[in-house]
Amino acid sequence: MLPWNNKPIRVVVVGDLILDEYIDGSVNRISPEAPVPIHHVEEDHSTAGGAANTARNIKLAGGEVTLIGIIGCGSAGKKIKQQLALDHIDTS
Repeated sequence: MLPWNNKPIRVVVVGDLILDEYIDGSVNRISPEAPVPIHHVEEDHSTAGGAANTARNIKLAGGEVTLIGIIGCGSAGKKIKQQLALDHIDTS
């Protein structure tokens, strides 16, 4: 039983807002210039990580959450904001 099932509770999450990125594909050869695998990317996706993931988990479990952290202006920050907005977490 979740602690907020009987009454509304707001949880404050403070921390690093991280974008977790996952890249799927295959490696068929090693670079001739250095011992580095050549990765053929077939699919990639990203999700909120760190404190942003914690806030999402609380919200998706039925809790109310206030998230405090810093989001950059670049593409990673925009992706985190989009993910949080989909889960109805305020990013102002």
